[in-house]
Amino acid sequence: MTQLVFIIPKDELEQTIRKVMNEQNQSKPVIDISEKMDRKQAAKFLGVSYTTMYNWLKDGILKEHGHARKKYFLRSELIESMQNNG
Repeated sequence: MTQLVFIIPKDELEQTIRKVMNEQNQSKPVIDISEKMDRKQAAKFLGVSYTTMYNWLKDGILKEHGHARKKYFLRSELIESMQNNG
């Protein structure tokens, strides 16, 4: 394994780090909070049961976001899924 050592001024390193961080923050999509729905809201919106939603998740029809118990759906993705699979 080859290791490289760079010697650069501190202010140049800080500038480079800020630039990279800004680029990463800009690439993340901003999610409108009004578009988020929990499982209960999503099921009601689609007019289906929890069991149907579970099956659709398992089959890859729906996409769920978040982690652990903080799962949510995006309204636009629910509409798109129903248009593509309806």
